[in-house]
Amino acid sequence: YALTHSVDTGGEGPVGCLTACANACLPHWLRYSSSSSEEAALSVSIMELVQEVASHSDRNVRVLAYEPIFAANSALLEVARARYSHVPPQQLTELESTVANHIFQCTMRLATSCEYPAAYFMKMNEDNDEEIEIERNDVRDLIRSICGCEGDVAKGKASIPMDVSVGILKRVIQICSEACNNGASLPPETAVHALSALAKPLNVFAEAYAESYRCEGISEILVIPIRTLERVHKSVIAAFETLPIIEIFPVSRLSNLATAAFVPALSALCQLEASSNETDRALSEATCNAVGVSVHAAALSIVHIPELTAESTLDHSPFDIRGCFRSPGGEDHVGCLTLSRLAFESNELARIMVSLSPSLGLELCKLHKELKAIENERPRGISHGKGVTAKSRRILVNTLCRIVHMDSGPGQQEASEVLHELFYSLIVSTAELSSSQNAGDVERMYRITGNVLDLSAFSPSLISEIFDGIGSEHRTARDQFLSGVVTMCRYGYSFAVHDDDVVIEWNRLRGAIVSLFRAAACRLPSKAFDAIVLLNRCECEAIVSQCELGALSASPIFNESVISESSIPSGIFIHLLGEIIEKQQDKGIMALEVAKSVVLQAILHECPEPSFVDPRPTLCEAWFQSLIQVTSLIGSPANHIADNDSTRTLLADSCCVAVLLFLRVPLRRDRKPPNHLGMSLDGPQTRAMLSFLESYFCLGPHALRAAAVSLRYRLDLDTESLDSVTGDPASQGVGILGASLIRAASGGLPPWAIEGIPSLYSSLYVGCGNDTEVFSRMMKLSINIRLSKSINAFGAILPGELLAGHYFECIREASMATFIEKTRDACRSNNPEGWRKFKVVLKQSCGGKKKSSLSLKPSFTTWDVDRI
Repeated sequence: YALTHSVDTGGEGPVGCLTACANACLPHWLRYSSSSSEEAALSVSIMELVQEVASHSDRNVRVLAYEPIFAANSALLEVARARYSHVPPQQLTELESTVANHIFQCTMRLATSCEYPAAYFMKMNEDNDEEIEIERNDVRDLIRSICGCEGDVAKGKASIPMDVSVGILKRVIQICSEACNNGASLPPETAVHALSALAKPLNVFAEAYAESYRCEGISEILVIPIRTLERVHKSVIAAFETLPIIEIFPVSRLSNLATAAFVPALSALCQLEASSNETDRALSEATCNAVGVSVHAAALSIVHIPELTAESTLDHSPFDIRGCFRSPGGEDHVGCLTLSRLAFESNELARIMVSLSPSLGLELCKLHKELKAIENERPRGISHGKGVTAKSRRILVNTLCRIVHMDSGPGQQEASEVLHELFYSLIVSTAELSSSQNAGDVERMYRITGNVLDLSAFSPSLISEIFDGIGSEHRTARDQFLSGVVTMCRYGYSFAVHDDDVVIEWNRLRGAIVSLFRAAACRLPSKAFDAIVLLNRCECEAIVSQCELGALSASPIFNESVISESSIPSGIFIHLLGEIIEKQQDKGIMALEVAKSVVLQAILHECPEPSFVDPRPTLCEAWFQSLIQVTSLIGSPANHIADNDSTRTLLADSCCVAVLLFLRVPLRRDRKPPNHLGMSLDGPQTRAMLSFLESYFCLGPHALRAAAVSLRYRLDLDTESLDSVTGDPASQGVGILGASLIRAASGGLPPWAIEGIPSLYSSLYVGCGNDTEVFSRMMKLSINIRLSKSINAFGAILPGELLAGHYFECIREASMATFIEKTRDACRSNNPEGWRKFKVVLKQSCGGKKKSSLSLKPSFTTWDVDRI
């Protein structure tokens, strides 16, 4: 009655009580069935009502059916596996078979009910209905869950859920196949939607099948959805000639999504072509046919269906556009993504694409030319309307490079020539534009940025020709291109530009240059590293110049719209070097060594938290994250280049900077700091510093000594606080380092940072040579060491004050002895539990738990520059 008369259909009403009953009772009956007739009758009645809930017209009612289905499926799998463990395996009972059918029926009703409204794609200038997309995501998750048996397949025990998951999977495949073969011009989009959700279990089956795993019916499980996908694509291809685009929209998008999701299965099955087994060859043939039709359908969708049909409702953001032809959660045209997935999944699949269409390279070149012409017709900054976004077009360029590389047919030479012509036309165009005297022309800078981003989409082998191309062809243009874009990027750091549009385009150029270098990271020559170091120096000098203007100054570039975490952060060039170190260790480390002085100068600048967006935290984060890469190379036999004097100095000096930053933080909130204290440490930069220190200490005593000696000469200490055995500068430096960590635990750093104290001190113990006495002396000195009385304050530390903080000013000898003894206990145990106990002792000595505005560990910065 409640379902048919819409009487209180919420979670607390009769419908909610019914689904709560199903959620509790069905799993219980499955696990502890008494086989009574009353129980069976009641369970059937409950299941029938839940199925009505699943097919209700109100989305808010349907959502109540999900939890009982998940719970029933989980209990059913548990019971099925228990039965299989018997010898001989037991079959499912009547109740269990009924519940399996119930799960299937509910899921199919939910899948059918989540269709798009009839006029949904006729209102392309309206915002997307997020509630519909959320429900469709839930349906996909449900289908994947009830059909998922990949864990059992991986263990070679597919027969365990055969009556449950695989049985439901077969039925879902069959019903989707029948719906997509109904003779209509286009299949129901709900059927294609359900088919796409089967990708995860089918991919697992296909990969297992390709590795000679066989079980009853597995070939039918694979071949039916692949042939169904082929039929769907053929329907879409035919529909482009007869039906309006509005009607094709949803099915075309979903069929592309399905192909992209099925790519692992297609890649695995296409390799069965050479098999002697007839079934295998038939499956491979079906796969190849589906791939060929999928490529054609994806290309047609790119040609005929615009990626964005209306302007964004989110100001400058390129995401979540109204009426967009985007996959749920995606950012690009699904046709371009489908071609990319097919081309890059495996060499075998790429070769199949080329063999099925020998002229594919030329066809994609022609398609790109058409898309570029459409893009040039749109005004600057406009991405919606006809065609695709620039990012999607660049994905197509990247795919084109892959296809031409894999092609060995008669059309390969011509396609390669067209590709090279396109590549060098961008270089020549950019060189001519960058030679103009009008540096503040926004249209010119917009075109240069677009060209650089286009170049970053090409293969690394082509991009490397910009820097070290062989031969005289376009040599002048290549040289002018590199010098021109670097000069324009340097120009922006000079604060000479005040036009907001020009500054925005200049910032996009920063990102474009990073994308270009990142795309060819494995093949960058020395000339490229010189450019990266130069641009980083300009950025660091700009940071210092801005800080010199004072905390209340304004900045045309250090603001939320330009250099910030929400756009392109500072430190992006240092982070780029950190990425390159993984591929070119020697050149990357040498570049960091050259960049060290300007980076550390900027990080240590004493300007307090400013009104402009502080660029120092992300620069600091990028620097120490890059150094973590370096520490991982030290001592490895295969990476002897990293272990030299200059690299040791790089790491030691950076360790000193981290320690000095910790020392400058004020602990007492009741007095105004005497000096400017520098950037805030409440963020991911501190997380990066702590991770670096932990990895650095693990390098051993020689590394700790190098940092300690350097650190000792950066501070003037009170000689009276040093006992007779600490005349060695290294010992005194280690004491300063220990004091900085105690100060950090005393409230200098937020609570999330203190949670890492056990592992940090464990690493410091390694740095002390795993010597309990050395570590204990270091801790004792750290507690007593003071700043010289004859100098000015250092940060928040006044002359003559303890470096470790005021909590130890009045410590008694007995308390000191107890603290040192517990320190020795932690050293003797030298295990995680012992260092956790040491953290508790340290926090108690430092005044107990400290509070901060940031209690959760911050996430690291996202260094994505491709979509700016």
